[in-house]
Amino acid sequence: MGAFGRTKPIEAALWREMTASWEREFGPEVSQRPKRVSDVEPAPKPTSRPARSLREWSAAEKEEFQGELTAALDDLLDEVLADERVGFAEWDDVTRNFFVQFSRLLLGEAVLAHEDYKDCGATPDEMPFILLLVGLRPALEKSGQAASKLGPDNGVSKLLVSLALPFQASVDERVRPELFAAVQKRIYPEL
Repeated sequence: MGAFGRTKPIEAALWREMTASWEREFGPEVSQRPKRVSDVEPAPKPTSRPARSLREWSAAEKEEFQGELTAALDDLLDEVLADERVGFAEWDDVTRNFFVQFSRLLLGEAVLAHEDYKDCGATPDEMPFILLLVGLRPALEKSGQAASKLGPDNGVSKLLVSLALPFQASVDERVRPELFAAVQKRIYPEL
């Protein structure tokens, strides 16, 4: 279990031990599973019918979507905050509170991105991560503007800079490489 009681991935060494135990008990063919989403499914083929807008979803579908998005963010943040470049252990209370606000803003930006990215070719498992990736830039920009109002040397600017690369790397591990590259190119056309 990760932060706030959310699930988090099993470490590779423990997974290998579990796989070996399973193979001894039930045979190797059952445990041979691909490790990445890209190995599980090929890229979806475009359909003639576009994905539905969030406005067309039922209340239950919206609630499920919000839950998937929040779970994906928790999964990413567990990994990002463990990254030494982020320096989570040294954060002061102001920085931690700012991070909570940043996380809320990121979720909001991810929801707003749905309309523009609903037809990007992401699988249902990849979509929350793609939306969070898309929401990262505007959330960082808006948070940077808010941080500048706190004054120089507030620690928050360092936080924002330290989050970007580990966050993108964590998303990259969870989606197909070609999809990640296409979305990054769309988010940052100037690069």
